[in-house]
Amino acid sequence: MNANVDDLTAMSHEMRTPLQAIVGVMELLAETTLDERQTRWVELAQSASDRLLGLLNGALDVTGDNAVSIGAGPVGVDAVVRASVALVEPIAIMRPVALRLASETDARLFVHAERSLLGQVLVNLLSNAIKFSPRAGTVTVATREAGAHVQIEVEDEGSGVARSFADRAFAPFDRLDAVERGIPGTGLGLSLSRNFVQEMGGTLEIVERANAGAIFRVELPLLPLRTGTRVLQ
Repeated sequence: MNANVDDLTAMSHEMRTPLQAIVGVMELLAETTLDERQTRWVELAQSASDRLLGLLNGALDVTGDNAVSIGAGPVGVDAVVRASVALVEPIAIMRPVALRLASETDARLFVHAERSLLGQVLVNLLSNAIKFSPRAGTVTVATREAGAHVQIEVEDEGSGVARSFADRAFAPFDRLDAVERGIPGTGLGLSLSRNFVQEMGGTLEIVERANAGAIFRVELPLLPLRTGTRVLQ
C-alpha cells in the first residue's frame, strides 16, 4: 500500500466518526417542527452527509480496508435522477451553471440497483460536470431506453476529455489536467463511481463526441417489474 493510500485510509477512518454524529444530528432536526425552507435545508444536509459517508466507505473499499455492501432492489430511474439534480442545484447556482433534464423514457422505468450508490454515482458525475463547465454553461442529464438497458448520460459544455486521457479518467488519484487548471478534487470520484456501477451489473464510460464537452454514460439493465414488486423510490 503506497503513502497516498495509507493517508486516505487513515483520513477516512478519522472522518467517519464526526460525520456519523452529523448524520445523527440531522436526523434529530428532521423530527422537529420546521418551516418549508428549513425542512429543505435539512433534507439537503442529510443527503450530502449520506453521500459523503458513502464516499468514505467507498474510499476504504478501494484501499481494501472496507467492503461496500450492495443492497440492490428495484429503483425508479426518474426519481433518482431528479433527487441527484436537486442535491447539486446549490453548487450549480453558485457556479453559475444551468441544469437541464432531458428524458426520452417512460417516467416509470426501473433498474436493479442500490439506490444510495446510484445516487452517489450521479452526484459525482453532476458535480464534475458543473466544475468543468464554463460559467453560464449548461449541464444536461438525459435518460433513454437502449434495448434491455437504461442509459443515463451527464453532458457538460467544458473542454471535454481527450481520447488519450479516456483510460486514465477512471484511475484512482489520477486527476488528468485538473490540477493545472485549478479545479479541486481528490481524483477518486470517477474510480469509485465506475466500481459502484459495475457492482450493480452496469457500465460507466465516456462517450466520444466531435464537439467540446464531455458525456459520461451510465448503463444499467432494465428491470421488468411484476405486480406487487417493492420499489425503492
